[in-house]
This record gives sequence, structure tokens and C-alpha cells, in this order.
Amino acid sequence: MQKDRRLLPDISDYFEALFLVAESKWYPAAEALNKLRPRMSAFGKDMAMQIDFYLALCYERLGRPELAKQYYDLIVEQSPDNEPAKAGSLRMAAQLGSDNNKKSS
Repeated sequence: MQKDRRLLPDISDYFEALFLVAESKWYPAAEALNKLRPRMSAFGKDMAMQIDFYLALCYERLGRPELAKQYYDLIVEQSPDNEPAKAGSLRMAAQLGSDNNKKSS
């Protein structure tokens, strides 16, 4: 894709990571997004929040609510009106609460 369209390598890697998300390949997508995250800081806050959102989604699907909540919360801190991130944070808080209740029993 990079050769044909002459995309920057970071942008090409970003789209490849999104393809993994779209294909529900959660673990490889999370790995790709984690590697990509520090490289995309030059592209601005919105791009960073998109990557964080997809990371949160991957961790949620992988059954890692603590990591998913961490990324959802990062987005909400930067953009309090981001409804999908707020909903994700609430879902993960509820899941973590029920997980803690199960451990206490």
C-alpha cells in the first residue's frame, strides 16, 4: 500500500493496524497500535485519541478491563465530551466492580 500510494510509513502502519481492528484481530491490533502510538505524536491530539480509543477497544475485547479503562479515561481527560470513551470507561468500571465483587465472595 505504501509504494502504490506514497504514504508516510507511519500512516501506512496506522491503516494496517485499523485493518487488524476491523478484522477483530485484537491481540495483533493492540501490539501494532502500541508500537505506533509514540510515533504518531507529531500528527496531533486527535490522532493520539483515535489510537487510544482503538487500544481501549482491543483491550476490552481481549478481556483486559483495567487496561481498557486506562485508555478510555485518557481520552475522557482530554475530551470530556467524547461519549464513546465515556461509555467505555463506565462499562469497564462496571466490569471491574463486578470482577472485584466475585473475588470478594
